[in-house]
Amino acid sequence: MVFVNVILPIVLIMVFGFLVQKKYKLDLRTVSTVSLYIFLPALGFKTIYQTQWDISFLHISIYSVLLLL
Repeated sequence: MVFVNVILPIVLIMVFGFLVQKKYKLDLRTVSTVSLYIFLPALGFKTIYQTQWDISFLHISIYSVLLLL
């Protein structure tokens, strides 16, 4: 089950990326810029949205703000 849920999607994305690169010769700088400025914030938002919050996150936030100040 781990293979189907974890490893298979990664392998499929890698194969898809390989085939697209072979056919279209993508500019890797553009692809990395898109992934950095669009996909990474979307992943962060999804992770924050789906996380079950508890008191430890409040402690971490307070400590981070105090450390920043």
